[in-house]
Amino acid sequence: MKVNHDDAWVWVKVANYGGCDYGFVLRGGEWVRSAWVEERFLGRKVTPRFAEGDEAYPDAGLARWRNGY
Repeated sequence: MKVNHDDAWVWVKVANYGGCDYGFVLRGGEWVRSAWVEERFLGRKVTPRFAEGDEAYPDAGLARWRNGY
């Protein structure tokens, strides 16, 4: 279905795989899993994977690791 998200019309779908429901958005011709679709249409509480200051928090496209890589 087509929905308005941040003043842009995007295609979204909800699919069931292996007994679990997931939300997807169409980006660049591919269906990509999306947290805001799952929050809006499936009622899930979405929490960020990383917290600010976490060692693995993505920073400018790079990840900082504990071993210094």
